[in-house]
Amino acid sequence: MIGHEVWGKPDEYHRSTFLKVLGQTFELRVYEPNLPRAHVLTKEELARKEEYGSVYTPNHDYVRSEKLCLQLRESGSTVLWESKDGKKAKVEDRLNQLFIAALRRVDVARKWRRKREEEVRLQRAAEDRRQKEEQQQQEAERRRQHEQARVRGLLDEAENWRKSRVLRSYLRAVRRTLEEQGRDVVPGSDLERRLTWAQGVANDLDPLIPPPKPSAEARA
Repeated sequence: MIGHEVWGKPDEYHRSTFLKVLGQTFELRVYEPNLPRAHVLTKEELARKEEYGSVYTPNHDYVRSEKLCLQLRESGSTVLWESKDGKKAKVEDRLNQLFIAALRRVDVARKWRRKREEEVRLQRAAEDRRQKEEQQQQEAERRRQHEQARVRGLLDEAENWRKSRVLRSYLRAVRRTLEEQGRDVVPGSDLERRLTWAQGVANDLDPLIPPPKPSAEARA
């Protein structure tokens, strides 16, 4: 068993033996299997049968085979390899086959792990691509919405500019009409306040007029 590790673990019921091959642990089970034989009535059973006419007895008895059996197990229940004493060879003569079975299982397990690792790698790569595509789509959608907002803002500015021109033209027409009618715009009158307010609305709508600077009191 050079190059491998073997150790035992006794418990309340039996002693477990473990074998580690290339980092993978197996369980070794050595036992003597029992053989079934037809049940032969004992003296007591014969006496009861004679007295009562019948007696319940098992069909078979199990006796020791006096032959060893060696099993290589995985996870405590899965039998990977098994050998029994025979006429031509004993269990100890087949230990090389046990190690070959263990090495084959190690190879299968490694191939499975590599396959699983590759599947996980591909899944992660696919998930990374999906997230990247989703981020690109979200970024494209943000750019599209931003561009739409800029277009709407530009159109709103043009519309407000047109409204401000219409409103100024209307106010000029109002003042000409008042002059033609000989009516004066008296400072402080309701008419003067209304015309001043309307002129302010036209200025507020005009995007070409910069907003007024805050006063010193407002800045303070």
